[in-house]
Amino acid sequence: ATGRILALRFVSRELPNDARAHFNLLNVYLSSGQIMKDKLAEFNCLGVVDASSHTFAGGDFNFVENEGDCSGSFAANRLTGDALAAWERERTRLRLRDVPTESHTRFQRGVGGASSSRIDRFYTSLSDAELALVTLDCHPIFAGAISARCHASMHAGLVEGSLLPLIHRLSDHLPIGLG
Repeated sequence: ATGRILALRFVSRELPNDARAHFNLLNVYLSSGQIMKDKLAEFNCLGVVDASSHTFAGGDFNFVENEGDCSGSFAANRLTGDALAAWERERTRLRLRDVPTESHTRFQRGVGGASSSRIDRFYTSLSDAELALVTLDCHPIFAGAISARCHASMHAGLVEGSLLPLIHRLSDHLPIGLG
């Protein structure tokens, strides 16, 4: 599927000349699959985002950065070549850092068995000093009786298939929240 990035800039009315009072919000859905030229084009669009203010980015990135973020093939889920270079360039320019979570958010069952990955996530440009004052928490959002804090049992249940009816015919992704 074709990707898209919605970039919103919020400017303070009270402090219009102070970049620290503004922030950017990016809603991300990157192209699915391993066509790196599509992802490269999407990353190149980030060049218009003002890096002088804080940025919060979240959504479906459709790739993982670390081998532990997928239970299937790392090679089939990571960026390569110019797309990887463009992501690293924009991530550095915008000072984006991953908001940690251990929860995988995409689950599928295929011929090779069940697999999961953490392709839905949030990034922030908050500094170490700011993060010492604010605790960010990225977590799946559920409707119903399942606890979003029970990552190990949730992951096991989804991988073994017992919880797949929760997301069957809705999406192969769990929605995530930032708190």
